[in-house]
Amino acid sequence: MGWTEEVALATDINYVIAAYEGRIAMFQRLFGSKKEEEPEPEPRKITAHEMLSFARTHNALVKTGKIKLQKSNGPKGKVE
Repeated sequence: MGWTEEVALATDINYVIAAYEGRIAMFQRLFGSKKEEEPEPEPRKITAHEMLSFARTHNALVKTGKIKLQKSNGPKGKVE
């Protein structure tokens, strides 16, 4: 962004983020954006067979202790 170290360290993080996003937008207008040229591909749908295979592998890893499940505090997903 062309700032000195002192200016960058003294600037509020919200201004830094706004300046960064503005600089990115400027470069995209000057040089073009890959996002504009290539649309994002559609996510691939998972088949029932793939989901079952994942579940079996996951359950086996939990059973052997290679991964541990984390307890949740309800719908907000806070981990204990």
